[in-house]
Amino acid sequence: MNDDPEQLDRHVEDLLQDRKPERTPLSDEDALRARQTAAMLHAAKPGAGLPSKEFLERMQGSIHGWVGEQSAQPQPPTRPSRRSLLLTGAAGLAAGIAAGRARRWLRRGPGGGSRRWPTCRRARRSPFGWARSRVF
Repeated sequence: MNDDPEQLDRHVEDLLQDRKPERTPLSDEDALRARQTAAMLHAAKPGAGLPSKEFLERMQGSIHGWVGEQSAQPQPPTRPSRRSLLLTGAAGLAAGIAAGRARRWLRRGPGGGSRRWPTCRRARRSPFGWARSRVF
């Protein structure tokens, strides 16, 4: 199997003590399989995939520090970009044009000519069956 069982023993002990094992050259395929088995057994230990308590404390401290720095700095007022101003202006212009065209179409009436919408009195005689009481 392995020519140096003490080397494998040190490797397994390092894994069990949560230390990084030193990288030493392997003599054969069996030594590689033994190290891989030791690593898999270490990974199968309950809680092996969880972060350490020290790591969590450092992370929490750095988050508290970062949040404290960000909240202490006054936020400069944000200005809209040129692109957003141009798009907003173009959208307002298009909405205005569409509203004007719709009003003009409604004033002309259903015939499309210069006729006005029929009043309520004349609605019964209208071929369209609907009427408006006043014109815009």
